[in-house]
Amino acid sequence: MAVSATTLRAQLWEALRYFEPVCAADVLAAVQGRCTLPDNALLVTIDDGYRDRQDTALPMMSQMGIKPVVFPRLPSADGYPRGHL
Repeated sequence: MAVSATTLRAQLWEALRYFEPVCAADVLAAVQGRCTLPDNALLVTIDDGYRDRQDTALPMMSQMGIKPVVFPRLPSADGYPRGHL
């Protein structure tokens, strides 16, 4: 699935209208009973290994106050991400 930077930005801004971003540490603290999450909590995850994640998506999310959980995929010999570690 491919999403342009413009589309991603629009989708994230729309999500932020309704949800409050939280990070993995917030979720862990809530699971451990050290805090509560907002009713409208949003945890964003990224699960690819393409360069645009680093060059486009992460800086964009940082500017929006979103700290995503990143599940990288390691490149194979051809440079494309492989399906399994």
